[in-house]
Amino acid sequence: MTTLENSTRSACSSITTEVDEEMVQFNKWDCGVILIHGEVVHRSAQNTSHDSRHVYTFHIMESQDTRWSPDNW
Repeated sequence: MTTLENSTRSACSSITTEVDEEMVQFNKWDCGVILIHGEVVHRSAQNTSHDSRHVYTFHIMESQDTRWSPDNW
């Protein structure tokens, strides 16, 4: 198990990861939020549990002299 420190922050006290050959698994508790930097390549495997997985996307960008790509949405 590895505890991540500066690359990802959580509302809970820590995030642990298990590493396999293809991806790093993040375990999120009910009390937590996981924030992923926009340049991190990430994915989510199929949810096989009976619990819903709620995901919200929140984008923050510089507003002065910034032009959002019309192809982005």
